[in-house]
Amino acid sequence: MEKQHLLFTTLCLIIILPCTATATIERHKFDLIIQQLQKLYEPEFSHRKQSLQIKGYWKDERIEASARYDEDYRGKIAAITVTGAVARHSVITEEAFATIVCHEIGHFLGGQPAFFKYSTEGQADYFAASACMRRLIPEMPEGFFNSPSRAPWIVKRRCIDAYDDRNEIEICIRSTMGGYGLSSFVAFRKSQAKPDFETPDPKKAKLLTFAPSTVQCRLDTFIVAALCNPGAKRQKDKKRPWLCTRDGALAHLARPACWYPKDL
Repeated sequence: MEKQHLLFTTLCLIIILPCTATATIERHKFDLIIQQLQKLYEPEFSHRKQSLQIKGYWKDERIEASARYDEDYRGKIAAITVTGAVARHSVITEEAFATIVCHEIGHFLGGQPAFFKYSTEGQADYFAASACMRRLIPEMPEGFFNSPSRAPWIVKRRCIDAYDDRNEIEICIRSTMGGYGLSSFVAFRKSQAKPDFETPDPKKAKLLTFAPSTVQCRLDTFIVAALCNPGAKRQKDKKRPWLCTRDGALAHLARPACWYPKDL
């Protein structure tokens, strides 16, 4: 049976490099994030007549996070691989690691725009913050994430303005900070400056590409996705209620123009 081996990661390409950074996530947290996401999303893949397979290799010293479709005698497999070296990177927090795995799930479930049946990087980012993290965070033990206490005031202020419920505010903060961690990780790997919460990417994409052109653009996507309040009266995608559209009062929380062209 023919297999598809086109891989997509948080960096567009698999990164296989040695990592000597001190671990910021303990083994049990690494495992629990993977286990909970497997449990949460297994039924959705089953409904699509696919199986979900998230494999975490804690001792692996390669930095790798990847998503690919595979097949065996039972049918199509949505296979995700993530190594412990990712969690051991100095900029990766619990929120950031969860966001990375959510992002990989988003390559399968994020929908259009997509290339070769894999949602684009920007689409997977939006899914990670607006859909996946919103489902995962309430399922984790109390105190598992620490972002509300260390988040910048601008992040807290935006989430307080977007949500009324305290739990939703904290989910918003944690999702935003997870996106910041992932974006900072990409910036580190590319030897670029970290993105900033107050300086959105001003560029307007004319063509759709698989990956946003800047790490700032990726952070911008995580910010608007976390603020896309599902309970607010807004225009939303009928098939994807977690996705704010460019119509209505919350159009500013749609996919940013730095990667999603205005004419799409």
